[in-house]
Amino acid sequence: MDTRRLWGQTIVAFVCLLAGGLLMVFTVPWVQPELRASRGEGDIGVFTAVETRALGCGRGVRRMSNPCWRGEFHSTDGHRYLPRVWLADSGVGDISAGQKRQAIDVGHGNQVYPYPFVASTAVLGWVYALIIGAVIVVASLVWLVRSLRRLRRTRSAGHPSSGPGITRPI
Repeated sequence: MDTRRLWGQTIVAFVCLLAGGLLMVFTVPWVQPELRASRGEGDIGVFTAVETRALGCGRGVRRMSNPCWRGEFHSTDGHRYLPRVWLADSGVGDISAGQKRQAIDVGHGNQVYPYPFVASTAVLGWVYALIIGAVIVVASLVWLVRSLRRLRRTRSAGHPSSGPGITRPI
């Protein structure tokens, strides 16, 4: 096999490895808090609604399109107070200003979740993205290792071409 083609395959495998790794790195921060909230892992307390916003609350694309409430969070045991937090996945019609609702803080910045929290269908998209990223990483690693082994065999067989851009004499 031509070493230029092998180098090309190696570079493509490396780029795929990076892409899959980046997909996983950017997916984990979105999956983790919602899964923790759905399992009840965090500080349980009371959220008091102060004001609503039709758009632009919390983090992420999904959060930008949902109306939600901003308010205060007090943990049940009294050791945690968050003065300006968003209640994730809260429709405007669910509560009104001044109302209290049980919530859970999982340490996701300025956002708390209704308690008990049922992970939304959007979290499934993040989970699928995480799985796809893992598959890409594993497949790319296998491809990269095979390409590097073929390159090493080609070099040890005495081919004059030993790297990208080096051509064989005519």
